[in-house]
Amino acid sequence: LTAEATVAHAIAFARATEAALRCDIPPRAIVVRAVMGELERIACHLGDLGHELTAEDAIALGPISVLLVPVGGNYTVDAEGAAAVVERLRPAIAIPMHYRTPKTNLPLASVDEFLAGRGRVRQVSGSELEISADSLPEPTEIVVLQPAL
Repeated sequence: LTAEATVAHAIAFARATEAALRCDIPPRAIVVRAVMGELERIACHLGDLGHELTAEDAIALGPISVLLVPVGGNYTVDAEGAAAVVERLRPAIAIPMHYRTPKTNLPLASVDEFLAGRGRVRQVSGSELEISADSLPEPTEIVVLQPAL
């Protein structure tokens, strides 16, 4: 997988280094690492994912509240592959990314190909989304943000 465990990988590296050097870990570092790890679990950014996920991948990722999934193809999974990823992971919210916009000159598909035939789609008028645990939808809602650039 790609960037789904950036914090977890950094924590693992830090713990291995600390163990090798026999360093004492401050209590605050332990708490910060736990919080960052939990935040990473809640929101999963799939980066430039170029393949569909296996059942084992989904188990390793665990439950995901917010999924940022590439949909534009060429460099990443295409609309069909992205739909399969969303179906396998079943997040509360799926946010498409890495697709053609009026300001990009890359050989990517538009987000419309991913959205075609999908139910629960919400277009947001800005590039930010406020989410709380008690407002997470069920089943998955696809939320399209307006590109900031």
